[in-house]
Amino acid sequence: CIGWTILVIPCLWRLLTKGKKGFSNNLDIFAFMSQFPLGAHCFSTLIPLTAPYSGSIEGHIYDLSRKGNTITCSGSINNLPWLRNPFQSVHAVAMTNL
Repeated sequence: CIGWTILVIPCLWRLLTKGKKGFSNNLDIFAFMSQFPLGAHCFSTLIPLTAPYSGSIEGHIYDLSRKGNTITCSGSINNLPWLRNPFQSVHAVAMTNL
């Protein structure tokens, strides 16, 4: 991912200045990474590292934010044959993984 080369220095700087508190939860990580080109795409590539089964759906996260007490997320998955159930709709487990 080309975006990783853009994100390495800012991520290291944030870790050095704020420590683990700089990246305490997924909302903080996404908010920081999405400031940079391809940051949201790179965030999407981190998800299979923390939840390996979710990598099978090849999901992409476009927005992750907090609105009051609610966390909202916008994402998509590729239309792959193994993500469909016998009724040709997207399988519920694929949606859960997203």
